[in-house]
Amino acid sequence: MQEFRHLLEESALQLLAQISPGPHIVVVEDLHWADASSIALAERYIQRLPHLSVLMLINSRGPLPGFADPATTFPLHPLPDQEGILLLQKLLPVAVSTDQLQAFYRASTGIPLYLDSIARNHDHFLREDLQTHSGALEVILQAQIERNRDCLETLEAATIIGNGLNSGDVVLLSERISGQQAERQLEQLRSRGILEKAGETWSFRHDLLHSASRKRMHPEQMQRMHLRWAQHLSRQAAHSPALIAQHFLDGGDALSAGRFFAHASRAALELAAYREALANSEKALSCFENAIADRYAPLCDHYLATRALYGYSSERVLSDASALDELGETLGRRGWPLLGLRYGQWTTVSSQYSSREAMLAASRIIDTPYDEVPREAVLAIGHYALGWTEFYRNHLSTAQSYLRSCLDHWREAWVAQMQQVTGVRPQAAALGYLGLIDILQNDIPSGLARFDRAESLVSPDRNLYMWLFIKVMRATMGIWTDDSADTLHRCEIILRVNAAHRLQPWQDFICAVKAWAEARQGQRSAEASLCRIRPHIRAVERSWRFGASILYLFLTDIAVRSKHPQVAAISYHAERHTRRHGALSLLPRLRQLSQTGKRRPA
Repeated sequence: MQEFRHLLEESALQLLAQISPGPHIVVVEDLHWADASSIALAERYIQRLPHLSVLMLINSRGPLPGFADPATTFPLHPLPDQEGILLLQKLLPVAVSTDQLQAFYRASTGIPLYLDSIARNHDHFLREDLQTHSGALEVILQAQIERNRDCLETLEAATIIGNGLNSGDVVLLSERISGQQAERQLEQLRSRGILEKAGETWSFRHDLLHSASRKRMHPEQMQRMHLRWAQHLSRQAAHSPALIAQHFLDGGDALSAGRFFAHASRAALELAAYREALANSEKALSCFENAIADRYAPLCDHYLATRALYGYSSERVLSDASALDELGETLGRRGWPLLGLRYGQWTTVSSQYSSREAMLAASRIIDTPYDEVPREAVLAIGHYALGWTEFYRNHLSTAQSYLRSCLDHWREAWVAQMQQVTGVRPQAAALGYLGLIDILQNDIPSGLARFDRAESLVSPDRNLYMWLFIKVMRATMGIWTDDSADTLHRCEIILRVNAAHRLQPWQDFICAVKAWAEARQGQRSAEASLCRIRPHIRAVERSWRFGASILYLFLTDIAVRSKHPQVAAISYHAERHTRRHGALSLLPRLRQLSQTGKRRPA
């Protein structure tokens, strides 16, 4: 599915480029309605803008998603008195007094949609006391909706179906009118300013009109229609499971809603749309509040999405892990999700506790009995965990042995399930750490070659979390290869990709690495970089102690190179924390930097 998504996005982007190869304008309307996949596509297009002759215009009610860095932002405010009254005069088909115009304007609060609705229903409002409507803007729209009783079947069907309906949908849901009647009523609703047509589909002119129409319907009638429409959509393979789930939920069938929310959560997880997966799994868990057996799959998804977004050691992740472990034991579930849970527990222990406890947690991955998980897959991920832990303890030869064993046991047939439940691709991760060991042993060409191979195995479209992991590791190699320009370039790419997903474990870390590279490149003063790195170290330390130890290397490097007056204190503090973290493999490099600082003249 991820490969299909990647191919589809590339095809869409190439089509955009071929349709108009010269300078052109791309307009994105109502970005606040976009789903995660559409935002991901827009993000990839925005990344290409520096190389295109394109002006991109985006409108959105709320803040733009994290990927957007607009050159200019124009806030849209209600029309001031004179402009609002002038617009009303143009919209009204009859002349009214100045006092009446001012009363209309006050009732609308200067919002163009309300001005248009008042103009279309001027005869109703001329008979009403507008003082009762001032500050109650929904009344204006409700009055516009109430004047469509001759199109009631179509209006109610449109209210339930939502935007993007056609006359066939109206006929299916209402069951009381023909296709010709539906088309005629749709056209009437368009002439009255309720609906608008784009191509062959119809939508409400504004979601506030949609909301006003919902409020006039009887709750029991809405529930029946939602349930009927959900049952119809569930028989059609092309529809979004989250949309079907919401109709079932609004139709009063919580169990069916939960099943479709769970389906939507798993689909989002496969596409690395972690926030969407998190939202849908939470809705599924809410629907399955009293269906214990059905809670296991969405709880797995909730744990995996939360882990990707917030790291292995955040309180919410630990809470999910505990609940998943307990529920799995109760239900006797011992499949791939249990392997992912054991891996997550090892990661939490290795990032927060001693290396001895990390070795025990890594061994537990291998010793736990699983159902339907190949033994070779268990050994691959287990030996990767043991290899990483031995590397952490500075037992480099033993670490190499375990990491090579991981590569020997690995099979590509497991890649999808392994990545889904653990968030990693062990083959790429093992290559990365073997490359780091080579570099620590001063075999830089071999180390970089291993990193190149690891990078070739992952992509942000198909393996987002793993791609970030490998890219972050490779960016840190600049301190050993003395190539801060390459590090800075890599940091900018990582931050740009992560901005769309906001995976916090990598954000703080790479911001600190970028500050080091900027100092080395002369783009930021040493003192400013030190001040920027310190709070990021504290943030990383809470969930990834090894990462914090790496950042102490960067901190010390800047202090030494800038001849900082407190270089001895900074070096001592860095070594003390690195030793406390148990990151013994980093101590030789840190001591080398400290000795360099001591040899510098005062």
